[in-house]
Amino acid sequence: MKRLVILAMVAMLVMGSVAGTSLAGPAEEKVMVLSLDEAIDYALEHNSNIQLNKVSLDEAEKDFNQANDLKEKIADNPDSPYFPPGLSTAQQEELYPTFAERGYEFAKVKLDYTKRSIRLSVESTYYNVLSAQKNVAVNQATHDRAAEQLKSAKAAFKAGTVAKNDVLGAEVQLDKATVDLNTAENDLDIAYMELNRAMGLELDQTLELTAKLDYASMEEIDVAEFIDQASDADIGLIAARIDYENKQDAFELTADYYTPNVYTYKDAKFATAKSEVNFQEAQKDFELKVMKSYKRLKQAEANYKMLLKSVDRAKENLRLAELRYEVGVATSIEVLQASEMLNSQELYLSQALQGYNLLKAQFKHQVFIGSGAAASAGAGQASGM
Repeated sequence: MKRLVILAMVAMLVMGSVAGTSLAGPAEEKVMVLSLDEAIDYALEHNSNIQLNKVSLDEAEKDFNQANDLKEKIADNPDSPYFPPGLSTAQQEELYPTFAERGYEFAKVKLDYTKRSIRLSVESTYYNVLSAQKNVAVNQATHDRAAEQLKSAKAAFKAGTVAKNDVLGAEVQLDKATVDLNTAENDLDIAYMELNRAMGLELDQTLELTAKLDYASMEEIDVAEFIDQASDADIGLIAARIDYENKQDAFELTADYYTPNVYTYKDAKFATAKSEVNFQEAQKDFELKVMKSYKRLKQAEANYKMLLKSVDRAKENLRLAELRYEVGVATSIEVLQASEMLNSQELYLSQALQGYNLLKAQFKHQVFIGSGAAASAGAGQASGM
């Protein structure tokens, strides 16, 4: 019998060592505590798009070296049958190395643009979480006020000072506040997932953000001067410019070998003309994006300052409505309306602050909403081939 007991104890120890975590309970979830800068740094280190662009940069450097090797081979073998005189050989010797050099420079610009886009994306989604947190707090406060109002209405009805309708109205308001609070909490969960996605984390990673969504006025800028400076960093505009330069160089070389009445000449001329128009349109589009963002930035700033006053006024209106209700000269409907007004003004204020910071971030990172659309199309055009 003693032998059986010992064997049973050994079996339990073995099972415990195998189960390990099961006996110890679930592992404690690790919370990432992040400032805005830390979130951006993490994303830059882990975002797969940066790795892809680094590979593209290496590939562009390889194409550049290969084009120059071919150029040297042609120069060293002028009589080779593999390089007969004509446009094709001239393109290999004169055009393709230039195209490859521009492609290499474009790959550098694209990598830099990708980093700036990631910074903007993380900052935007970070602000979205902070705004969603504020919305939850606002709706929680509204819910608490509605619960307190229902409690007061029930007490007043029991005392015979208000009608049953006041209680029913307070119940409806509490139900609405509960739905609004649940919606705000769901929006917060989604905002966290979007931030995790932007950083390259698992969607269910728990985060604790240390930054605050505050207002800080942006320094005045000369918009025209900013456009001139930022145009050197806009990937869509750079792609359009490179495409035009490549088409222009190709046309000029073609003109050395063909006369204007030849179709090859005409094709090169038409391609150059279209590319020039596209480049001009890209310049106008970029200027418009910057101007629109600047106008919206100033409007968002004005809205925020106006809504600060509106929130203060709504708080005072609610305070007075609650006082009037307590002494019996106001109905619960008036209190509920004042509470609803405060809730909406606080939410508008949060949205205005979020919008202002997002627009300000576009100027900081020199990435404007919509500018990336031309990037993917322009990237394929940069080679000019």
